[in-house]
Amino acid sequence: HWHAVLAVYAANKGKHIYGQKPLAVTVGEGRKMVEAVNRNKVTWQTGSQQRSETYFREAAEFVRNERIGKLQRIVIGLPGGHSNWNQMGERKEPEAVPDGLNFDLWQGPAPEREYRPAILPLNWRHNFDYSGGMITDWGAHHIDIAQLAMDMDHSGPIKIDNIKAELPAPDDLYNTATKFHFECTYASGVKMIVADKSENPQGINFEGEDGKSIFVKRGDIKMNPVELRRERIQENEKHVYKSTNHVSDFISGIYSGGRTAAPIEASHRSISICHLANIAIRLGRESLEWDPKRERVIN
Repeated sequence: HWHAVLAVYAANKGKHIYGQKPLAVTVGEGRKMVEAVNRNKVTWQTGSQQRSETYFREAAEFVRNERIGKLQRIVIGLPGGHSNWNQMGERKEPEAVPDGLNFDLWQGPAPEREYRPAILPLNWRHNFDYSGGMITDWGAHHIDIAQLAMDMDHSGPIKIDNIKAELPAPDDLYNTATKFHFECTYASGVKMIVADKSENPQGINFEGEDGKSIFVKRGDIKMNPVELRRERIQENEKHVYKSTNHVSDFISGIYSGGRTAAPIEASHRSISICHLANIAIRLGRESLEWDPKRERVIN
């Protein structure tokens, strides 16, 4: 929830930035971050490290080169529920602020609340004041790879529909969706179905023609038919940006002045899809239409 403020400030100071995901809390914040980075010509790398992992790049290149035929559908599974990363999830009642923690500074631009150990560190991801739950936490990774494979780093879907979710009460400390399902339609006709892993296996499944598919997740890739694994993308075919180490790629970008594996425009476009899904979920909407060029909800 501090990302936008700090990113714009740092970019205006001419600082190169490694910005973690989720990129921002709103679509508007993300666009302001993009503008600041571009205006000041600083190097940016988002912590979407899957772009620097071999299996994800391989899947993206196979899809772009139609090794599974024309892409028809993408099915994405994300974690659901509320993870207790900080092991203090039961301590939801107000407590005294620990020595050494400037809780007022930590809250920053978020609404003021009393200190509760259950909210930090990490578990803040389950409150809409600070993040967007698993949809933005893991969606920032898997939806980002789907966008990469479709060569949509500067655009997005035109519609999100069949939106369903289980949402806690708005005033619960952990108020982000625990179960969810939404479907994104692109101008190409490709449909991307995103749901928690109670419905879809965690990872990304690219479905092409004649039953061909590629399933990829961290540490694993499977192709159907299995003979596809023997194929290699040739030099004269389409390639995605190659990085094998996300941090060193950022450093190289600083010295070269060139692009990085996860530039801010691409990351903004990916996380915007997650924001739109959360907006619809919180409003009880079953669908919305999106203009990716103007970045506006239609009607």
